[in-house]
Amino acid sequence: MAMAMRCRCPRSTRCATGLLQSVFGHVVSVLVTAPAAIITARLAARGRESPAAIAARIEREMALTDFTATHVIVNDGTIAAASAKLIAIVEGLR
Repeated sequence: MAMAMRCRCPRSTRCATGLLQSVFGHVVSVLVTAPAAIITARLAARGRESPAAIAARIEREMALTDFTATHVIVNDGTIAAASAKLIAIVEGLR
């Protein structure tokens, strides 16, 4: 059961950080985000959501203030750059 909790959607950590800490002891959270304009452009390029749905999604995400991450990666560049940031965080935990 503990492994299943560890693999859940990142949003679960927003409301379950205390529970995760009680199960695993030391918990490190990484929030991967980007500026709203970049997220909007990326979602629009996918073509799966209407402009109204994208705007509502961005508004919901910006309203989430109940979570403080241990680390934040601003994914406003290439996948390689964001990946390098995540790798550096993970390697720093060793």
